[in-house]
Amino acid sequence: MKGQSWRKGVCFILCLTLTVLFSACGSEAETAAPGPGDSAVDSGVEPAPSEAAAGSGTPRLSRDEASAELRESFSSRRESMLFYGLFSQDISTFYADYGGNESETHPFGNCVDIAVPLSESVYFRQGGDSTTPASAASELLAMMLEDVRSASAAGSDFFYRLIDFEVGSQSPLDWDGLLENEIDGLLAPFAGEISRTELDALLGHEAGPGLLPLGENMWLFTPEFSYEYSGIAEMRESAGAAVEFQGTDIYILMRHDMVWRLQSLDSLVKMFDAPEADPPILGENIPIPDNIVLPDGLSTETGPNGELLLRNSEGEICGTGAALNAGTAEFEDGRLVSLAPLVNHSSYTTPLVPTDGGAVVRAEFDVYDDERGAYTGLDDAYWCSVSLTEGASGGYVLLLSADMFTLGDALAVLGS
Repeated sequence: MKGQSWRKGVCFILCLTLTVLFSACGSEAETAAPGPGDSAVDSGVEPAPSEAAAGSGTPRLSRDEASAELRESFSSRRESMLFYGLFSQDISTFYADYGGNESETHPFGNCVDIAVPLSESVYFRQGGDSTTPASAASELLAMMLEDVRSASAAGSDFFYRLIDFEVGSQSPLDWDGLLENEIDGLLAPFAGEISRTELDALLGHEAGPGLLPLGENMWLFTPEFSYEYSGIAEMRESAGAAVEFQGTDIYILMRHDMVWRLQSLDSLVKMFDAPEADPPILGENIPIPDNIVLPDGLSTETGPNGELLLRNSEGEICGTGAALNAGTAEFEDGRLVSLAPLVNHSSYTTPLVPTDGGAVVRAEFDVYDDERGAYTGLDDAYWCSVSLTEGASGGYVLLLSADMFTLGDALAVLGS
């Protein structure tokens, strides 16, 4: 499975959001020709001349005719859509690790120490003849949240604790449903009929971010639920009341041989479609400070650019260490509370946890993907243990795989 390799990096969190589309209505008699502020302005399509201005009748099509042409156009372009290679795989590929039990959880990526109680793990559940996509989505979402609640109760490895939750009705959509939403959105500004000129312009419209080329027996939805927690979530402290959640995280539901599968789109991309890369290079190595305690079972070596590489007992590179330029680090009462990104195109995805002599934060990196023409996140994340004291011009940073080490492990690296 691709996401388990340390020489692969963490995929950026795709900010893919289902476009909420509304249909406009009106009588055909009132819309014989487009008027000011009509569809041509809202859709970016040049207005078609009115029949009077043109001096002759302008060809017009019914909504059904326009919808049929748009459906054919988008369907013919499926292979060029984002993630077509991912969703066109044989669905059995995504079930290779399923063990045959009634329900299974396969841990992966960043499970619970994130801003909201969602998970990157994979969830399987057997269904029956009466199981619908909506009911399967609700059952698997409840299974995921129960997993998060159990894990968040473990203690210091997590920034909040999930106390309770209630799962609402989910609305998964397959390819046909997504396509229908996309078409409805494009035709919403056009009441009744549409001119040939306007439709021709829409036929060149690029697919919206919510139109993913899902394969057979695949659905997409954004979770809806309420939850109660203690501690900090979504960067705010708990007020002791339930929080309604309607996020933008996209989850992919699948069915194969009556077994349902749930995984976030971001996690699915990390696992099966992420770019490969070496661990990030942070700079030249210096002697490891005394207050850095390497975890047991690791061997060290010097990389090609003078950086420290960490290998586990299986010979896999699971971390790196190097000198740190303090940059714009900030301190409060002698404790590190803010740190500039380590390198270009790096980001922190958890709050900074101050410790004696440093701090720990979860770091992610991205690289330029030539195929997509954009920066793409690597499919690994790192616990960044920073040895840095107030007034120092520099320090030391050790990156540990977030797949192989917990936050507690990273905190333990900063010994006394």
